[in-house]
Amino acid sequence: MQNFGGHTKTEEIRQGAAALLDDAYASTTRSARSEQQLAQQSVQGDNDPYAFLKSFDTIFLIDDSGSMAGRLWEEAKEALEHITPICTAHDANGIYLYIMNAKDSPDYYDITKPLEVDRIFSQVRPGGATPTGQKLNSILKPYPVSYKAKSDNTKPINIICITDGAPSDEVEAPLIAAAKKLDKLDAPAWQVGVQLF
Repeated sequence: MQNFGGHTKTEEIRQGAAALLDDAYASTTRSARSEQQLAQQSVQGDNDPYAFLKSFDTIFLIDDSGSMAGRLWEEAKEALEHITPICTAHDANGIYLYIMNAKDSPDYYDITKPLEVDRIFSQVRPGGATPTGQKLNSILKPYPVSYKAKSDNTKPINIICITDGAPSDEVEAPLIAAAKKLDKLDAPAWQVGVQLF
């Protein structure tokens, strides 16, 4: 393992993964946490910075375009390997992976172990464009239907997109469409969060 300035590459990736998770949930949880929840949390002495993960289903949208090949693909894999145990410690369902150019697969859902992340990343070969909007649409389009059917039992979702470049399609349209549908259902503002990294 290479050592850079006293830190190993693994430590840098671990710190980057934690920072990614912190950044991704910061904006979503700010609006989701009420003053009452914050007060209750402080009374209970909950010092776990990731306790809020219990309230969300975590979805990672991974850019597998040609520009991600090599070092960036490896870094994305290592970051997810470090994030997965943090997420699953708070949500037994695990994380969901969507790969931009790969066909959706049940094997990419309910991931609870870093070895599952490694297996998926070893099966997918980066290549092609960056269809961020198209994949966001495939994730978001069925969500308002699920929410309408079971609004009390549908957890909010947080989509974290890991990409290295500009999308090759329209990203805003599927976000607006999903937001309008959820607004009509009087869903909370934090029902869906999307962050692009």
